[in-house]
Amino acid sequence: MVNEIDPQELADRYTAQWNVSDAAERRAAIERLWAEDGAHILHPPAEMRETAAGLGFDHPTLEARGHGVVRIGWEAVSAETGDVVGGGSDMLVLDDDGRIKTDYMFPGS
Repeated sequence: MVNEIDPQELADRYTAQWNVSDAAERRAAIERLWAEDGAHILHPPAEMRETAAGLGFDHPTLEARGHGVVRIGWEAVSAETGDVVGGGSDMLVLDDDGRIKTDYMFPGS
């Protein structure tokens, strides 16, 4: 059974890991947040999927298995101007310890 998870606290820690500049601190944050066998799976933008299809590759099929699924919406903001420069959403599948087992990323959604 997955430990009780505060979705906002999980989203805060997930977002923070992308912004830690110190390598040792970033590594520690990742190890606390991710399962050892965790996977980050990117759902490519439409342009990449179209190019891949033109080369004979099928569109990716994404599958979430297990329990402890959390959806996070996010925006990328320029540190210089404060302008939103991108965004998307992620589906996180958690392990029994509440750490990320699989991260399905959907930029632009």
